[in-house]
Amino acid sequence: MAIQTGTGASVAIGTTAAATTLGQFEADSYTVVGETSSLGAFGDRREIVEFKSLADGRVRKARGSANAGDMTVTFGYDSTDSGQAAVKAAFEVVSQSADEFNFRVMNNDSLGSNPTTRYFRARVSSREQQEITNDGIVMMQAVLAINSAIVEKPAA
Repeated sequence: MAIQTGTGASVAIGTTAAATTLGQFEADSYTVVGETSSLGAFGDRREIVEFKSLADGRVRKARGSANAGDMTVTFGYDSTDSGQAAVKAAFEVVSQSADEFNFRVMNNDSLGSNPTTRYFRARVSSREQQEITNDGIVMMQAVLAINSAIVEKPAA
């Protein structure tokens, strides 16, 4: 497959139903967050654990915990958009046991109806209105604190 632009990509929020496998993520229902203009970086990065040996003075490194990061989602504010409302509601949940949601990110890299799709679980850790200017669109930004592995389904 050749390179492509991000045009046509989307992010959607699901429910709090526990999901770890592709089948579980696909079984959830999702609401697309409308007017999304950018999706920030996300994906596993491992911590490097260091050990300093007295015997030879060398630092030895090992891979530690995986962290899928925090994804920043920027969108043009639309008070009537159900996906934006769901992100707001997810941010406002205060229960630590019920505030982790399923998310779906879809690329636009397939001629058919099966683009590359990535699923993960995250908490909405912030929701902020961006700077307002005379000649600018009113923008919002939400940060998704990812707490799971990224489950990827390649384009078909």
